[in-house]
Amino acid sequence: MEKLDLRKLNEQEALGIRKSALKMVQSGLKQKKVCELLGLRPNTVNDWCKKYKEKGSKGLCSKKRGAKSEDRKLLTAEQEHQVQKKIIPKFRKRYSQ
Repeated sequence: MEKLDLRKLNEQEALGIRKSALKMVQSGLKQKKVCELLGLRPNTVNDWCKKYKEKGSKGLCSKKRGAKSEDRKLLTAEQEHQVQKKIIPKFRKRYSQ
């Protein structure tokens, strides 16, 4: 069976697959067998089971990927505030007429 890439699915579809896999394991199927049936990597179902035990249903939800917007900022909060103080009056003056 072709491996399933959950990154290509929307959040609801991926969550449905995670819940289905968890139900299969809870009903007595081995994790390895569930992986084979669903076309997943061998450790994927194990990871989901661990997250479910730690966090419950919330552990099955996808988390956002990539850098947080705060991590990508080039200016400090103070510098950003100073720039805004200079720009906003000019913006108001130009576009409020």
